[in-house]
Amino acid sequence: VSQQCIGGRRQHGAALSDEQCASSEAGAWFAKLAELEEASVYAFVMLSKELRLLGAPASLSQRCLRAAADEVQHARAIAALAKRFGAVVEPIGAPALSQPRSLVEVAVENAREGCVRETYGALVALWQAQHASELVVREAMAKIAIDESRHAELSADIDAWARTVLDAQERAQLDQAKAQAIACLAESIGTASSPELIASAGLPDQHAGAMLFAEARESIWA
Repeated sequence: VSQQCIGGRRQHGAALSDEQCASSEAGAWFAKLAELEEASVYAFVMLSKELRLLGAPASLSQRCLRAAADEVQHARAIAALAKRFGAVVEPIGAPALSQPRSLVEVAVENAREGCVRETYGALVALWQAQHASELVVREAMAKIAIDESRHAELSADIDAWARTVLDAQERAQLDQAKAQAIACLAESIGTASSPELIASAGLPDQHAGAMLFAEARESIWA
């Protein structure tokens, strides 16, 4: 399955499957994305709880709950696409919500999962909304792109707030985590998507993926 399956936030402890039961590559890709979107529900619920305990502005916690509700809809929509392309999507193993973490731990994860992965995922979703061969895929990804763009803004706002509380050493940890996530993403987008995924899922080819990555690096992550 393409390395560009990066939608949503990964939640520690969520039991994702290694392989999907699918009759097509597109089905397998959408099935994996559906799992990631479902994991995002748990991730945002946990993030909302942790932000409250850490004394963050109430608006940030409330926006996380809205994002969790968005991810419920994303998981359903993507599961329907997976089924359309011949895949069976099983519910993921729900993670046990961990004990609340320190602010720096939460902020580092937000930098990696939100500021980098989810932000790039929003750009990919927008590309899919414009380039997938089937209308039903374009419509689903257009809605998801709007929501994920809002989630990316939420991630940036959480990062900005955390930096007002953390000390210089902890802020350096955030910078390092972000740089490492960007480097990891740069490696993954070097993997070519198959013609089937480029057509059916609307994924960017290597040239387009590099272009989207460069756009994010220059205009968002700089």
